[in-house]
Amino acid sequence: MRVDVELCVSDVEGCTIAARAGCARIELCRDLEVGGLTPPDALVADVLAAVRGIDVQILVRSRPGGFTYTRSEIERMADDIARLRELTSGTEDRVGFVVGCLTADGAVDVAHLRRLVSAADGRPVTFHRAFDEVHDQVGHLLTLAEAGVSRVLTTGGDPRLADVRQLRRLVAAAPAGITILASGGLRAGNVAAVAAACGAREVHMRAPDGRGGTDEREVEQIIAALTR
Repeated sequence: MRVDVELCVSDVEGCTIAARAGCARIELCRDLEVGGLTPPDALVADVLAAVRGIDVQILVRSRPGGFTYTRSEIERMADDIARLRELTSGTEDRVGFVVGCLTADGAVDVAHLRRLVSAADGRPVTFHRAFDEVHDQVGHLLTLAEAGVSRVLTTGGDPRLADVRQLRRLVAAAPAGITILASGGLRAGNVAAVAAACGAREVHMRAPDGRGGTDEREVEQIIAALTR
């Protein structure tokens, strides 16, 4: 079973490493130490100029902290998406957006999500790990599909590690059009076993080198582990 890799990166070098190694996709962001924020326009432009043959998903998150947003915050993020969509025009098949918004009681904020999906204007949208704070994950998969989301990034609810049992439930329950993007402490040594155990066809991870960059050897080993 083919398993595609999405690598989370924050610079051009990380993107070129992902492309050389054979990753299917990158998630581009900045400030990974706070969970990732929207990357600057200049970085997006540099990445698209530097890499070919790999999809780029741009995180749109305006601030660190929780995922409950005011209407004005959502409008600012919608404006960011519209601007980035224009910046990346001509690359529609390669570029999508990663978003997430919740209500105070741990549900998907459908109205705010629809506003962000509308701003994406047909580009693919991933719902990020805000989903790990949703109380009824299986029940919300159809909600996300109906809102126009195509991919859900999740550990299955654990704050750090992949919950294989819950990921298996989500993969089995995902409606048509929704792909579960499994995450949570995945590295070369465990990614193949986790993907096989939960049935995920796509995985998301970092490969930190300890200096704020991407470990090319680790990325190569991740790809090798999934293609044996």
